[in-house]
Amino acid sequence: MTVTGDQQLQKSDRAADVRSRLMLVTLCLIWGMTWPMMKISLTEIPPLSMRTMTAAIGGVALFAICLFKRRSLRVSTARDWVHIFVASFFNISAFSLFTAFAQIQAATSRVAILTYTLPIWTLLLAWLVSMMGSMTGARAKFRNVFSLMASCSLIQALQSIAVYIVVRAKGDEIRSVEQLTPPFGLDIFLQDLHGTLFAVVNFFSIFEIWYIVVLGVGLAALAKSSKGKAFAAITPAWVLPLLLRMIQLAFTPGGSSS
Repeated sequence: MTVTGDQQLQKSDRAADVRSRLMLVTLCLIWGMTWPMMKISLTEIPPLSMRTMTAAIGGVALFAICLFKRRSLRVSTARDWVHIFVASFFNISAFSLFTAFAQIQAATSRVAILTYTLPIWTLLLAWLVSMMGSMTGARAKFRNVFSLMASCSLIQALQSIAVYIVVRAKGDEIRSVEQLTPPFGLDIFLQDLHGTLFAVVNFFSIFEIWYIVVLGVGLAALAKSSKGKAFAAITPAWVLPLLLRMIQLAFTPGGSSS
């Protein structure tokens, strides 16, 4: 029986596909094991020290691999340096450090789930905004809408950092969900609000208003439409989180009382 070139190519493709799947499973197992290993390490090593050591080991390993494969590490332009700096700061430095601190405050499983499901929620909201844009006349390419929303989420990240700093600075024992949402808006002047009304007033903080304004103006620029149409299109981006906040306070013990 003669094996043709096409058959050999198909067998080679199948073998490569099997190897790729096995490598993916192996990578998932190794990557998943790093989370409980990190939790164990944090019981003995401070987060900053641990992340400094792991970053140094990773950098040396990457440099060694590049030398072994004779790959150049030269960065040709200043623009490339800017891109590398921004990407490495948010995707490597901030991510690594914040996840380490997060595991000190919460269960490893919860931190991992929240970390890797956030892009899914951003993708869903971007799809809803894109659909609303098509209906309101603020139509833009989906990938551009997704990139815009991902960029605007940095504002929400700043709010999370501010919340953490304020809660840690107060040092009070946490007895309700409301204590985890310090005032950054009109609720500064309305301290006696609780429940649903508290959720609405607290939600529209200076960070959330900043997020909505940047998102609406950005979509108007992408879609080359009026700002009114753009702001109508981004309604799901703030209505759904607001509803979730209200539901959380309604069904969480101690969430509707001080």
